[in-house]
Amino acid sequence: MTKKKDSAPSPMAVRPLRLLMDSSPEEVRVEIVPLIDVIFCILTFFILAAVTLSRQ
Repeated sequence: MTKKKDSAPSPMAVRPLRLLMDSSPEEVRVEIVPLIDVIFCILTFFILAAVTLSRQ
């Protein structure tokens, strides 16, 4: 019996995914000012919606 030489891997073969990781982790910062702006916009919307619904 002759052994088959290693053939090229099948295109459908499952290979592990390599993730590129930075060697130096960056600091994660949460910007507070835009977060407060969005909260105020949402709060304003709900207050105006409640006032509008209460007048009907």
